[in-house]
Amino acid sequence: MAFTDWRVKNLSFVDSSRLGVTGGSYGGYMTNWIVTRTHRFKAAISQRAVSDWVSKFGCRDIGYCHVEGQRLGTPWKDAEKPWSESPLKYADRVRTPTLFVHSAEDFRRELGQAMRAALKALGVESRPRVSKRGNTSFAALGGPATAWPVFARFKAGSTRVNRRRDPGL
Repeated sequence: MAFTDWRVKNLSFVDSSRLGVTGGSYGGYMTNWIVTRTHRFKAAISQRAVSDWVSKFGCRDIGYCHVEGQRLGTPWKDAEKPWSESPLKYADRVRTPTLFVHSAEDFRRELGQAMRAALKALGVESRPRVSKRGNTSFAALGGPATAWPVFARFKAGSTRVNRRRDPGL
């Protein structure tokens, strides 16, 4: 957060009351992690993210080798290590409204990651945005035509999704 602090302090056009955070893939994981650590952001967009390394191990195309490759081990040897690195473990700390962006064709991260459900259960505003097309790359948003409305609302500070205006839902 040091870089964010520096920007707020030194750049007059940065409004600390309107900060947002977003990221995709590892950046999505970090977005989930950040909102469990600070309440400074008005909204978050978590894209194609891992929130639970234990369930990630057994799901999708590379889970079994990816989790171990991240030096998190295997769930049967030490379940606490991957769990302690999972944003889901700390979901009760989140207060930031969050939009979760995913694609039905993403085989790297499963739709079953439970961060959105946890936030919903905890009373934190959260919404899913699942595109019918696109894979784990930028296309998880369904391409530029469907990505722009999501980012425009994020800039405006809203996590709401309008199905009539957003193609690909």
